[in-house]
Amino acid sequence: MTPTARSSGAPAAAATILIIEDERDLVRLLKRCLGEAGYAVCAAFSAESGLKLARDESPALILLDIALPAMDGLTFLRLLRKESQVPVILLSGRGTDVDRILGLKAGADDYVPKPFSLGELLARIACVLRRRSADAPKKRRPSAS
Repeated sequence: MTPTARSSGAPAAAATILIIEDERDLVRLLKRCLGEAGYAVCAAFSAESGLKLARDESPALILLDIALPAMDGLTFLRLLRKESQVPVILLSGRGTDVDRILGLKAGADDYVPKPFSLGELLARIACVLRRRSADAPKKRRPSAS
């Protein structure tokens, strides 16, 4: 990963991002970077604990590694999609077209191959969250009659 300038698209409110990644050094880096960008962050080091956190914390977005111990990220994603449409950005050391297509078909909202720039990751997070909030049902104001 290459550090770059921080994103100017900081969240209006502290959206919670769940990181599911078994590389502890990467998790520490992402927690620091996302925290500095204004996000609340929680992390899990396995798919099983990540599924529990996803249910308990209701994150605004999940950063999900594909290569996890015991249960891989794609299996996790298929299980998650049975109960939630929370946005998911896959992080993976595999970046071929086939890998990206499989991840997107499994239900991911975006796919970022490792190594990645922190600036680009922040921009992709902001973009996915912006799209999700634009797609959210708008509250209708009562008409004045």
